[in-house]
Amino acid sequence: MVRKALDKNRALLRTLRTLEDSPESHGWHVEESKAQWLAQRGFDFHFHTHLDTLSDGRVKVMCFDEGFVLQDGDVQPCSE
Repeated sequence: MVRKALDKNRALLRTLRTLEDSPESHGWHVEESKAQWLAQRGFDFHFHTHLDTLSDGRVKVMCFDEGFVLQDGDVQPCSE
């Protein structure tokens, strides 16, 4: 059960990051917050593999090689 939740979280974070970074998705953005977008697709914020601290002191929440940083009340996807 835990591995399944982690795999799903990782896949959703990768999808969100890819959609934002893709040149084909020019102008793509979610209508709701990114956190809501993730939650509506089944992301479970209770499951992650590790935490990293960035040089500016923010905490990056990771699911294997995909993660997010809390920023302005929302999540900002990032990779390791």
